[in-house]
Amino acid sequence: MPYGKNDDDMKVKTKLYISVIASIGMAILTGVVLFISMQQTDEAEEENRIAVAIAKGVSELRSITFDYFLQHGERSRIQWQSKYDSITRLITEKEFKTPEAQIILQNMDRNLKGIKPLFFEFIEIYEKGGGVIELRERLSSQIILRTQAMLSDAYRLSEAVRKEMIATQRVGNILVIFTIGIFVVITIATLYVFNRSIAKPLIRLHEGTEIIGRGNLDYKVWTGTKDEIGQFSSVFDRMVENLKAVMASRDELNREIEERKQAEERYRTVIQIAMDGFWLVDNHGHIIDVNDAACSMIGYTRDELLNMSIPDIEAKESLEDTARHIRKVMEAGSDRFETRHRCKDGRIIDIESSTIYRDINGGQFIAFLRDITDRKLAMEKIIRYSEDLSRSNEELQQFAYIASHDLQEPLRMVASYVKLIERRYKGRLDKDADEFIEFAVDGANRMKEMIEGLLEYSRVKTYGKPLVPTDCEGILSDALNNLQMTIKENNAVVTHDPLPDVLADDVQIGRVFQNLISNAIKFRKKEEPPRIHISAQQEGREWVFSFRDNGIGIKPQYKDGLFTMFKRVYSRKEYPGTGIGLAVCRRIVERHGGRIWVESEYGSGSAFYFTTKEV
Repeated sequence: MPYGKNDDDMKVKTKLYISVIASIGMAILTGVVLFISMQQTDEAEEENRIAVAIAKGVSELRSITFDYFLQHGERSRIQWQSKYDSITRLITEKEFKTPEAQIILQNMDRNLKGIKPLFFEFIEIYEKGGGVIELRERLSSQIILRTQAMLSDAYRLSEAVRKEMIATQRVGNILVIFTIGIFVVITIATLYVFNRSIAKPLIRLHEGTEIIGRGNLDYKVWTGTKDEIGQFSSVFDRMVENLKAVMASRDELNREIEERKQAEERYRTVIQIAMDGFWLVDNHGHIIDVNDAACSMIGYTRDELLNMSIPDIEAKESLEDTARHIRKVMEAGSDRFETRHRCKDGRIIDIESSTIYRDINGGQFIAFLRDITDRKLAMEKIIRYSEDLSRSNEELQQFAYIASHDLQEPLRMVASYVKLIERRYKGRLDKDADEFIEFAVDGANRMKEMIEGLLEYSRVKTYGKPLVPTDCEGILSDALNNLQMTIKENNAVVTHDPLPDVLADDVQIGRVFQNLISNAIKFRKKEEPPRIHISAQQEGREWVFSFRDNGIGIKPQYKDGLFTMFKRVYSRKEYPGTGIGLAVCRRIVERHGGRIWVESEYGSGSAFYFTTKEV
């Protein structure tokens, strides 16, 4: 409103109208700003709630996946499907405002859709009899990697949404403060006009009572006069100060009571919805509070547990051990340990307890309990499996010993006598007899080669050297020296890029190099000399080696079985060999934590790849 020299001529009623209109306008403006700010804050908090729920759901999905890998239970599979559906609903429930959150959600949706077929493929393989261990391990590794990626994305989403929520709240607070500031400025300006233009103490007193009546206890009615009205205004100001002190004390008390109620309610809610058991115990071991999870875990009702103490449930420690344990926790302030509890139905369960001591109300222990009985049983199964695996390895080593001694000795005897027959009687009998003798000699030689190949295959993991930093340039040089005659006879050209140092068994990786080079020379085209190029490229924390040739290539139908033992693509007359070399290469690469594969077009050469870890 305009302020000037003639504002004293304005009627008090008019000034009151203008003041009221300005106040209402600012109140409406403040309300609108508050409404918009609260609405934006609610949206941000809703996004934060969904993000937190997604993170929790992914974490629980990961835990259920591990449970199924350990127990293969129907219940874990049902829980997994339920948790998968709930996470899917959460991801598609709301469209987040920030592009970063949308991108993270899309990435999580892709990972989530990719996990389901892998998980059910794992289930199908297990229910059909377990399948190949390597395939199950590969599927479980892919599932774990995808769930870990989703968990990382969930934490990123939660952090991005939390930052957006904080930014929204900060902007809202700034707008509210700015609006309130404007409101305060206009109010002060209006009061200034009233103070300056209304000269009569009675009007000033009336103005003060109105302002104080609206709740502004900081306003002073004092008129500056020493007459009765001035004395009255002074007394009135003191009365308002006393009232303000009383109101402040009351508000502070109410606020403290409300905060205590809210804190207690939050405490109750968190404890009751917790999946782990919880109880509160005094320093004598008596239970003074417990949640539903603990009741369900041990089988007693809440009222029954509140009339019991720790020794009534403890199944591992004696009374003296329990008392000693209580003193230890009191001295240390906290402890995490395993014990055993006796349930109401007589069962004994294994418990992991995380206990904190608080020196209040005579001393209290806060304990969170987790039933680890299933985990203990799973560990026992793993130990038994490890023992069975150890026995299996011993049997495999025994087989290798037999193959290298007991089986080869009679085979050498058969081969020697057949060759003796060939030398003495070849050409002296009929043509069929010579052919039969040739078949016998060839069969004995091939059996010897196959046994030696089996022996080499079985010794890859049991007789390998430790993996150490290894110079691949030196490995290639040794392999080329070993193949020098073969390379020269076939006019082969072998080139290579600079090769790195890797973590490897030099003898075994040298075997892979030599086998892949000799195969490239063996399966060459008749019309041109073989050319082989070797290179390596780093991808992440591993090196990818490639062996490219200009040979005859591989037909598509033979690629899948190429690394299978005794799987031959061509006849033995065309290309001699036992069919074990590539199987040995795959076993060596897998021992080094890598993988091996081939890319080939029939008639246009092949490219063999394998990976190994960086130093």
